[in-house]
Amino acid sequence: AQANCAASTEGSASVSVTQGVLPFTYLWDNGSTTTTATGLGVGWQHVTITDGCGPKVDSVLVTSKPILQVSLSTQNILLTCASDLGSATVITQDGALPFIYTWDDGVFPNPTRNDLDTGWHYVTVTDVCNNPFTGSVRVNHLPEVFSTATLVAPASCPAGGNGEAIANASSGVPPYTYAWSNSVSTSSSANDLLTGWQYVTVSDYCTSRVDSVEVTSQPLLSTAITASTPTNCTGAFNGSATVTASNGGGSYTYLWTGGETTATAVALGEGWNYVTVTDFCSTTKLDSVEIAIQSALTETVTMTTQANCPASSEGVAMVNVTSGAAPFFYNWTSGNTTAIETGLSVGWHYVTITDGCGDKLDSVEITNKPVLQVSLSTQSLLLTCASDLGTVTVLTQDGVAPFTYTWDDGVVLNPTRNNLGSGWHFVTVTDVCNIPYEDSVRVNFLPQMMIDGITSQMASCSSGGDGYAHVVAESGVPPYTYVWSNSASTMNTATDLLTGWQYVTVSDYCISKVDSIEIFSLPVLEASITAFTNVNCAAGTDGSATVTATNGGLPYTYIWTSGETTATAVQLSTGWNYITISDVCGTIITDSIETAINPVLQINSIQVSPTTCPGGNNGSATVNYSGGSAPITFLWSDASTNQTATGLLNETVFVTVTDACGSLSTSADIDFLPQMQISITTSVDASCASISDGKAFVTALNGSGVYTYQWSNSASVTATVVDLPVGWNYVTVTDACGSLVDSVDIGIKTPLDGVLNATGLATCPNSTDGVAVAIPMDGVPPYSYAWSGSADTDSIASDLPVGSVSVTITDACGSIVRTINVTSQPAMTYTSVSTNLLCFNDSSGTMTVTPSLGVPPYTYVWADTILTDSMRTDLHAGTYYVTISDACASTTHTFILQQPGDLSITLLTSPVQFQGETTGQIDVIVSGGSAPYYYNWSNGSLIEDQNNLAEGTYLVTVSDNNGCFTVDSSDVVSLSSHIIVYSAFTPNDDGKNDVWNIKYINNFPECVVSIYNEWGIVVFESTGYETPWDGTKSGSPLPAGSYYYVIDLKDGSEAYTGSVTLMK
Repeated sequence: AQANCAASTEGSASVSVTQGVLPFTYLWDNGSTTTTATGLGVGWQHVTITDGCGPKVDSVLVTSKPILQVSLSTQNILLTCASDLGSATVITQDGALPFIYTWDDGVFPNPTRNDLDTGWHYVTVTDVCNNPFTGSVRVNHLPEVFSTATLVAPASCPAGGNGEAIANASSGVPPYTYAWSNSVSTSSSANDLLTGWQYVTVSDYCTSRVDSVEVTSQPLLSTAITASTPTNCTGAFNGSATVTASNGGGSYTYLWTGGETTATAVALGEGWNYVTVTDFCSTTKLDSVEIAIQSALTETVTMTTQANCPASSEGVAMVNVTSGAAPFFYNWTSGNTTAIETGLSVGWHYVTITDGCGDKLDSVEITNKPVLQVSLSTQSLLLTCASDLGTVTVLTQDGVAPFTYTWDDGVVLNPTRNNLGSGWHFVTVTDVCNIPYEDSVRVNFLPQMMIDGITSQMASCSSGGDGYAHVVAESGVPPYTYVWSNSASTMNTATDLLTGWQYVTVSDYCISKVDSIEIFSLPVLEASITAFTNVNCAAGTDGSATVTATNGGLPYTYIWTSGETTATAVQLSTGWNYITISDVCGTIITDSIETAINPVLQINSIQVSPTTCPGGNNGSATVNYSGGSAPITFLWSDASTNQTATGLLNETVFVTVTDACGSLSTSADIDFLPQMQISITTSVDASCASISDGKAFVTALNGSGVYTYQWSNSASVTATVVDLPVGWNYVTVTDACGSLVDSVDIGIKTPLDGVLNATGLATCPNSTDGVAVAIPMDGVPPYSYAWSGSADTDSIASDLPVGSVSVTITDACGSIVRTINVTSQPAMTYTSVSTNLLCFNDSSGTMTVTPSLGVPPYTYVWADTILTDSMRTDLHAGTYYVTISDACASTTHTFILQQPGDLSITLLTSPVQFQGETTGQIDVIVSGGSAPYYYNWSNGSLIEDQNNLAEGTYLVTVSDNNGCFTVDSSDVVSLSSHIIVYSAFTPNDDGKNDVWNIKYINNFPECVVSIYNEWGIVVFESTGYETPWDGTKSGSPLPAGSYYYVIDLKDGSEAYTGSVTLMK
C-alpha cells in the first residue's frame, strides 16, 4: 500500500516465497519479521528471507500518493472601478484531505474568495502531509480617469483675469464632467482665469481627479549687462557698460548710479556700478556690473640662463609685461634699463617696472647649474696576476665641461684609466668652476701560487732509480704544471728519481716556482738476532731464533745452519746456531746465537716510540720478555708477528707472546711528538714607504726535524729578516710534519704629517696680508716648505691673499700638501627694518638699517636726501635707496614702503517687497584698507551684512585693522503694499496646506476677512487674520468645493475678492 505523504510511514509490503527449504524467516529494514511489513517509509525497503540453506535479500519500492497540486480559477481579475471587489476559487488536485486555505490576510475554510480588492493576493494550501503549495491572483481595475491641465494663453498682465487653459481627460469610465476653481466654465476649457495656480476637478463614473495649471502673465522684465569696458587706470571714470532689457511692457527707461539715463553708460569708475531699468508697467529691475582697471600692470620676471658656477656671473633674466598702460620702463638694481639683464650672479636681483599708471617692483632668483658629482665605475678591482693592469672609469654627473682628471701619477685627459697597477689610486676631477672632487679605487690581485711543501721516499739502493717525491702547490691560478729535473713525470708525483738533489718547477697561469728535495737510498743491510727461544730439552731441536734485518734492499733471504730459510728458525738445537742474510743489493751478513734450555716465559715490559706527527704511522713498540720455551711467537693488534711492531698509528696496541708452553698478553699506548708552533715575536717598522728595511723575528717551538724558513718578500731563509717592505709580509716555517704561515704588517715608523694654521686674517677680501704657519710632525728631517700663494720658503708666510692656500712640506721620504682657507675680516652685513603706511596716503612709514661686522666706521648715503642717519621716519609710500659703507666695501639696499588701498565701501541694498515687511538687505563690499574689517551700524549691529531690515535709512562706519575708517549710508525702501491670496488648500490633517494662508496679511492687523459659500452664507469672518481659516464653520468641517472671499485691508485700497477651493 502507498504512503499518504512522501515523509510518512503508512506504506506496507508483502513477500511471497514459492520454493526453498523450510522453515522460512523474514527480517525487514524496519525490524518487522512477518511476510507483511507495515509502517514502511517511502523509498526502497529490503527484506532478508532465510531458509535452511541460507539468506537471500529482496527489495520493493514503497511510493507515496500523488502530491497536492494547486491552481486558481483565474490568474487576473479586471474590475470596473478601484472600489469594486473580485472573486477567485482555489482548485486542488491529488493530495490528502482535508485542505487548509491560508490567504495573505487570514485563514479561510472555503476555496472561494469574493472579497478581493485590487492588488496581488497569495494563497497557501496544505493537506495532511503539511506540504505547502502557493498560488496567486492579481486583481486589477480599469485605469482611473487621467487628466492634464494645460495653459493655452497667459494673462495679458500680472493682475489680469483673461488667462486661458484646457483640461484633457482620458481613461476612466466616461462621460467626464469639469469644475474649475475660479471660472464659471463647466467644459474642458476656461478663458477667464486669474494669474496663479488654478484647479479643475475632472469626474467620470468611478471617481474624480483634481489637476492644476499655473496661469502666467507675459514674461516679467529681465535685464542683462551685455557689454562693458574697464577704466584705464585707478581713479579714472572712463569705463563703459551696456544694459539690455527684454520682456516686460517695453518702453524702457534707464538710470545709472552716475546719473546717466541711456542704455550705455560711458563715465563709470572702477568697482560696482548699478542701473535701474523701468518698463511700461512700472516694473523695475536693478542690475549691476563690476568695472575693472583695463591696464593693471602685470608682469613676470624669469631666469633665462643659469650661472655656470656658484661664484660666476653668467645669469640672464628677462621681464615679460603681459598687461598695463604702455609705454613700459625698466630699472634694474644694476642700472640697466632694458627688459633683459645679463651678467647676473647667483642670488636675488630686483627690477622696477613703470607704466602709464605707476611703478611696480619685482624680483628674480638666479641659480647656478648643478655642481659636479663624481663617482668611479668601481671602488675595488681584483686582477688575476700581479703583473696585470686594471681599468676604471671616472663617472661625472652635472657640472660644467670640460673636466680635468688629475690622478696621483699625473693628469689624464680621458675619464678612463686602463693601466692601474696594484695598490690605492686617487683621482681629483675639476670642471670649469675649478671645484675639486676626489675619489679613489683600490687594485688588488689574486694570491700568488705557493709551493706548500715537498715530500720524498728513499730509493731502494744507492744506485737505484726508484726514488719517490711528491710536491704540493696552492693558491695562484690553476691548473698547475710540473717539470722534474730527472724524471719523465709531469705530475706532482715522481717515482723514478735517482739519489741526490732533485728539482721540480711548478707553474700556474701567472708565475713559476722551483723547489728541491734530496733523495736518499736505504741504509746498508743490517741484521741482528732479535729473539730466540731455548729448547725445552738439552737434546731437543725445538729451539728458535729470529733474525731481524733492517735497511738494505728488500726482499731478504735467510739460511740457518738448521737448513731453515725464514727469519725465524724453529728447529734449533742447543749450542751455537748461525744465520746468513742477503738482500736484493747483494749484501751478505752472518749472525749467530747460542740456544740453551728456555726458562719460563715472562713479559717484562713494552718499549714504545711515538709517531713523528699526529696521524702518522711510524710509531713502534717492542715487547720485552724473559724465559719461555721456543718457539716464541708474537702477535700484535696490527697483525705484526715481530717482537717489535713498526709502522704503528696513534692508538693502544696489544701484543700476545706465545712459547711452546702457552701465551701471555699486554698492551701499550702509542703517542706522537709535540707539534710545531710559530709566532712572529718581534717586528720593527720601515723608515719610509719606499725603503724596505722593516725587521721581524719568528720563533718556532716543538715539531720534528730541522726548521726551514721562507719569507714572502725577502730572500732570507733564517728566523730573522731585516729587509721587509711596508705592508703585510708572510713567513712559512716547515718541519718534518708540515708547514705553518704567520704574517706581520710592517708600517712606516713615523710618516710625515703636518698641520697648517691661519694665524692672521686679511684686512679686506682683496688684501694680501693673511698669515699662516706650517707645523711639520714626525717624518725624517730636515723639512723644506713651498707655498702656493707666497714666495716665502720657511714655515711662516705673512703675505697671503684671501682664498685657498696650500703648502708642500718635504722631508727625506717624500712630501705632503696641506691646504687652508685664508679669510679676511668678516664682510660687513646689515639688517633692515621698515614699517609700511597704516592708512592710504599718510606719512607713517619708517626705515632703519643696522650694519655689523666689517671694518668700521660705517657711513650712510640716502638717494633722496642729504641725511646721513641710519634711521628715517615720517615717510610716504615709495621706493628709497641707501648705500652703507665700511673701510672695505659698500652695498646698496632698497626699501619699498607700501600703503594699503584707499578704504572704500559699496552698499548693495535690496528693498522690502511690501510695506511693513522686514525682508530688506544691505550687502557691504569693502575694498582697500587692511583686513580684518570692523563694522558699526546705526542700528547697533556690528556684523558685516544686514538682513531682515525694515524700511529706513541705515548708516555704517567701516574701520580696518590699522584704525582707518570710512562712513556711508543706504535707504531700504518697500516696493508696494500687497498681499498674496492662494486659490486652494487641503484641510485633511496631513500637516501640509491644512489652512488657508494669505501671504503678508499680518502687515494689516485691522483687515476684515469674510468667506461665503455658493449660496452667499458667511462661513468664516475675522477681524485681523491671526488664526487662518481651517475649512470649518463653527468647528464643523465643510464639504469640498468652491468658496468666495472678500478681504478688506482697511488701508483705503480696493478690497480683494475671488474664490478659494477647499479640497479633500
